[in-house]
Amino acid sequence: MKKHTPKATFIPIIGLLTFTVILFAIFYSVGWASKKSDFFKIKEIIINSNNGAKIGFDYLKGRDIFTIDLEKEEDLALRIYPVCKTVKLIKVLPNRIFADFVIRKPIAYVRLYKYFHVDEDGILFEAPLGLEQFDLPVILGLDAKIFGPKKGQRCEVKELTAALKIIKNIRKNTAFSNLIIKKVDAADMGSISVFLVLPSATVNDAGGKVTEPLEVLEVKFGQGYINEKIDILGNLFVQGRNNLDNIKYIDLRFNDPVIKFKES
Repeated sequence: MKKHTPKATFIPIIGLLTFTVILFAIFYSVGWASKKSDFFKIKEIIINSNNGAKIGFDYLKGRDIFTIDLEKEEDLALRIYPVCKTVKLIKVLPNRIFADFVIRKPIAYVRLYKYFHVDEDGILFEAPLGLEQFDLPVILGLDAKIFGPKKGQRCEVKELTAALKIIKNIRKNTAFSNLIIKKVDAADMGSISVFLVLPSATVNDAGGKVTEPLEVLEVKFGQGYINEKIDILGNLFVQGRNNLDNIKYIDLRFNDPVIKFKES
């Protein structure tokens, strides 16, 4: 009997190994060449944000685009810039990075040892040094509730959460479209009060200055059922919109709303 020779079997394997080695050498050479060449070094950072703000990513310029860990750089940007809600970096070959980020939108100030901006998620971030009157409502009474506040910190204090919910729901209700939320006193969870500027006070949009005396109405919310209470308040405002100037406060802490009129 003839003996079978293994030569025919080994030829395809040797060819495959040779091809693999050559392919590896090509990729290695290309990778090595890219590191030594300026062709793949980042020359431009394309910035896109929801409000046109500029966040600095210039430190990435000059680095090899293949060596950058995008997730690591995104996490770093979120730590450095707490005002950013999201950051997304995309490599655009051969030498550009596209940076897309969403800036947090403040809905109020929180007065602590200094003023902070706060967004609807309860994240604190820097507020401008000079506060414009009627720019945003101010949340008061949380000095003893929030300790050592830091930029980028999420505050899960129940009083702050309630105050933010009141602000958001009042703004969504069309019954309050002509009103301005001046401040929210959230010192006591059982007696949270909102102070609303009535339409009789004219506000200059350009300078934020009042040209007539303020007419401020206090609304006492208390704890719980915020959505329902705002609906009740909206109905009261629609029914008595011509008589709001004569009301000192509205108390929604009980089953039936209590209206206290000013003394004549």
